Amino acid sequence: MNYLYEIHFLSQVKYELIVKTLGDFLNISPNQIGTSVEYYDLFNTDNELQVAITVHHFAKGYRTFITIEHLRFAISDLKLIQLAFEFAVRLKTDVTTGDLTNDTDNPMYITINPQGKYYQSYDSRLSQSYNSEIIDFTSYTDEAEIEDYFSFLDNE
Repeated sequence: MNYLYEIHFLSQVKYELIVKTLGDFLNISPNQIGTSVEYYDLFNTDNELQVAITVHHFAKGYRTFITIEHLRFAISDLKLIQLAFEFAVRLKTDVTTGDLTNDTDNPMYITINPQGKYYQSYDSRLSQSYNSEIIDFTSYTDEAEIEDYFSFLDNE
């Protein structure tokens, strides 16, 4: 499955709370957000969805993983990181998403906490050849203010 964005939550988060937060942030009705199946079922109808997501839950490690698979509009890199921060604050959990400043071929991430700090990280499974089913991230930088990351993206 191809997707546009991925976001990981340290806590288990209910689908409805993810949809509510996403809708509030994007300034769209939660009724405009659904699954990929719903997105295609309603395509070119009066009830067409604006966003399609998939939510996965796990028993260990990062407990919730979402993919945003379809967006009927563009969002900037800055807005994506602001969305991740919004999730962290509103849901009171660490949130990890792709590091948009990474210019290597290796997937790197940033982890944002509800207090407005972030650190750069990598998928811990990389050191285990992806044999582990537990999604977790390992920091490779010190914590910094998320506002600094916002400023960097805003100046690109």
